[in-house]
Amino acid sequence: MNSTHIEADEEPPLIGVVGNPNTGKTTLFNALTGLHQRVGNYAGVTVERKQGRLRLSDRSHLDLLDLPGSYTLDGRSPDEKVVGEVLKNQLDGERPLSAVLVVADVVHLKRNFNLVSEVLQTGLPCVVAVNMVDLGRSKGIAVDCARLSDRLGIDVVPVSATRREGLEDLIDCLRRPRSASTEVPVEDVSEWIDSTLEGAFTNPPGLTDSRSDRVDRALTHPVFGSLAFFAVMVIVFQAIFSWSAPFMDAIDGTVSLFGNRVGSKIPEGLFRSLVVDGAIAGVGSVVIFLPQIAFLFFAISVLEDCGYMPRAALMMDRLMRWCGLSGRSFIPMLCSFACAVPGIMATRTIEDRRDRLATILVAPLMSCSARLPVYTLFIAAFIPKVAILGWVGLQGLTMMGLYLLGVVIAVPVARLLKRTALEGTTVPFLMELPSYKVPNFRTIWLRVYHACYAFLRRAGTVIFVASLVIWALATFPRTEGADDATSLRNSALGTAGRLIEPVVKPLGWDWRLAVASLSAFPAREIVVASLATIYSVEEGEEDVESLKLALVNAKREDGSPAFTIPVALSVMVFFALCAQCSSTLAVIRRESGSWGWAGFSFIYMTGLAYVGALAVYRVAAGAGL
Repeated sequence: MNSTHIEADEEPPLIGVVGNPNTGKTTLFNALTGLHQRVGNYAGVTVERKQGRLRLSDRSHLDLLDLPGSYTLDGRSPDEKVVGEVLKNQLDGERPLSAVLVVADVVHLKRNFNLVSEVLQTGLPCVVAVNMVDLGRSKGIAVDCARLSDRLGIDVVPVSATRREGLEDLIDCLRRPRSASTEVPVEDVSEWIDSTLEGAFTNPPGLTDSRSDRVDRALTHPVFGSLAFFAVMVIVFQAIFSWSAPFMDAIDGTVSLFGNRVGSKIPEGLFRSLVVDGAIAGVGSVVIFLPQIAFLFFAISVLEDCGYMPRAALMMDRLMRWCGLSGRSFIPMLCSFACAVPGIMATRTIEDRRDRLATILVAPLMSCSARLPVYTLFIAAFIPKVAILGWVGLQGLTMMGLYLLGVVIAVPVARLLKRTALEGTTVPFLMELPSYKVPNFRTIWLRVYHACYAFLRRAGTVIFVASLVIWALATFPRTEGADDATSLRNSALGTAGRLIEPVVKPLGWDWRLAVASLSAFPAREIVVASLATIYSVEEGEEDVESLKLALVNAKREDGSPAFTIPVALSVMVFFALCAQCSSTLAVIRRESGSWGWAGFSFIYMTGLAYVGALAVYRVAAGAGL
């Protein structure tokens, strides 16, 4: 078939990219499209829609649609339903596919051909990419792609997405995809797969006792696997807190210098206060945590891309099953450590609605990246910088303890939900463990880039606006002739804080901390911007180091310290458990189909946060910390 010429004003062909989970489908999609991607949702459903553009050498292009990983076109989970509906042109508002790119894992080629057979039955032009051929060579696996092409009547291309092998050949085939010349039987598909692969696919025996399997026996062992997982988490959180410090210092210095230079060019007055104390102090106090966000997403991406995450899910299945869930819930919960929104959306792979809903309700308890600025600020200001066991810092352990807190609380909450409102039997957990491989750093870079970009965009929009609003509330109505502390107390923000102070006083909080936490409802990290704005108004400083000193030196009206170690622990525990994130509540409503479940999440998490903060404050204060 000849390549079709596309006029400049014509809509480019849309090619769906499908494959079993863990075949490297998304890695190949990223390798083909690079940064030319956009993410949204399919019309009328909650499943994420990821589309990218493949630019060709003749300046034309193809649109690639990265469909969710699926084992079949007739699946029951939301993700698998969408795959079937898109390929069968049954999804309203969606462009019909011009062709399909099926990604198959060379190590599990026979199993992957079940999906290949279903795609061929749709009649759509198709190209098969046999991925991970470099791994196949190391295992002695041989695939004759030319022979498979002849038998199927379509192009079958050997590729390695991680090493970018075979991509040019694959792109040439995507220019002119063909429909299969062979007829796939509706019945007896396994006999058809065997005959198609016979003589074209050699998988040597004896791989079951490979080095990979011996590693798996250790990493999924009830004791050694748990210890390994704990060690990995210690390293990750130590890295997040310690290794990012030089980069954070550099950003902090840049923000401080920028604020001083801007302030020196603006005359003294309200406008200068708005720019320096409102905008720069508010946004700058959050932007400084960008390196930690990058380290967190880097760590999660590496663990996922090397093949460790499915092993962790298999190991955690024992704990999940005790809660009434299964190992399927582990990956969405782990994703929620980066952000609860994609974590909740990842529950679409769970077939059972009760299990899916229970996972949605506990996923926000995982400490997301938005909580990192809160943890880091208070840990750096109030937790001593001392070493434990020689190399593990107390600050890093505190950070890890806050992350583990969400997990510890999620276990009984999930167990209670599955024995009351969401009672039902747990679906058995089956998962295909992918082969270990060297992480694809191009894929990791793309994930970190998109995460950092989203964080900065949030800082430049939501947090920027919130900082200006908080500055205005902390400045007006003005008290002429009064000092900064009195003006702040008499402002709209101060009046609101003093009204709710009795509610938070048992937690050791004063009214300033109360209003800062209230203002953080749109996004948790805004509490740092709020504190920066409040204390900049009071202290006249705009850099984060000055904010730490302001918190340490802050006094209550009776002269006692406003912040102590018990108060700092109370604040961190509250934000570890609270539901102050409007985006998370909105996605809970969307995924569950009810504002009732979103409201339930807000109420139960706020209650847990208050009780937890109260308990830790009383215990820490009683211990004399």
